[in-house]
Amino acid sequence: MTIQEKIKIEQDNIDKVYLYREGGFWKAYERSAYLFYQHVKKYLVQKKYVKAADAYVVYLGFPDSKVPELTRDFLVTVPQEKQLIVTVDQPIDVGEFETWKALIEMKREEVKAAPSTQLEDDAEKEAILRIRNFMLESANPIECLIFVKELKHLLTNGPV
Repeated sequence: MTIQEKIKIEQDNIDKVYLYREGGFWKAYERSAYLFYQHVKKYLVQKKYVKAADAYVVYLGFPDSKVPELTRDFLVTVPQEKQLIVTVDQPIDVGEFETWKALIEMKREEVKAAPSTQLEDDAEKEAILRIRNFMLESANPIECLIFVKELKHLLTNGPV
């Protein structure tokens, strides 16, 4: 099954975790990854740009040996040799999924630290000031997401 086919399945998915065997691991993509993370186990979730799908895709994976332990409390069907479908009790909230996905950072290659410059120091000082002044207790999740994106932009591009 191609990644495009997996993503197409996920677009209408509301209450199932579709797991795909890839090598010695089982992987869940997009909404399935969210449902797995929320209802089964909080494994590390990664995000990458998939050229074939022309989209950013989130996914998680775990070794084949963990399947019995992780799925014992759920209804599991096996439609194909390399696919499992785990049914969860609660349907997905699409808005919460989109927010969750947006908050996941892209996987980056390790970059050697460069010497700090005055511009970086100014950006860091401004970021600290903004964090101190941000009213977290009265902000909704979308405002928090926007705030974090602004901080990231500030730290990447420097103060305006």
